[in-house]
Amino acid sequence: MGPSVLEKDLYDEDVLTKPTTTSADPTIQNQRFEIDFGKIVEPEYADRTGRLREYARPVLEKLRDYYSKAVGVATNYFGDVKMRFGKLPTTYLVFIDPRTGREAKRLPIGKVFGQYSPETKEIIIDPVVDKNTGDPERRLLEAYFKIPEARSVIAHELSHHAHDRSGGIRSYMEKFGRKGIDMIEGIASYITEAIGYNDNAYPVQKRKIRDLVDRRGVRETVLGFV
Repeated sequence: MGPSVLEKDLYDEDVLTKPTTTSADPTIQNQRFEIDFGKIVEPEYADRTGRLREYARPVLEKLRDYYSKAVGVATNYFGDVKMRFGKLPTTYLVFIDPRTGREAKRLPIGKVFGQYSPETKEIIIDPVVDKNTGDPERRLLEAYFKIPEARSVIAHELSHHAHDRSGGIRSYMEKFGRKGIDMIEGIASYITEAIGYNDNAYPVQKRKIRDLVDRRGVRETVLGFV
């Protein structure tokens, strides 16, 4: 989530009322004009099992309602998002046997469970969060820390996308540069919990966002009017 996001002109809320195709087919041209601001346009799920969609649908509804009521922004279009399962980085502390010079033990100390790219609009969810995938890394990680629920991870990443489309990410990056990333992560974590899912990521950043909300309000904080 780097400064290159500022180069993207993808924050116009009017995108839902404009045709996004140059097709000569009038049926295709008119599809976007008829979109109801309350009806959710879902992401593209690259998942044959259907589990990503199953996890995401209630999250999408809660995000739409939260942005409509608390932020005052229509957030029901997720059609530009591609969501898939994919392995993400794990940080290990490796112990070497001094006698042999070989690895003796591996201790996981950090894990990326989900990722959203403002540039590509792609969300990647590590399959380790889904108990049904049989991911071999899950048993190892469970011995050292609690793995978040799949729906909580998806809620955090979809919160990034909603924040992106509302213009909030651009606003924070323009005002604070790289330091804005911490605030953006805090907002995603804050909103994830606000819509009913546990989010233990970024506790310091989330606490700062709570303080900012208390002082300035939800709308101003989320949209970057700070």
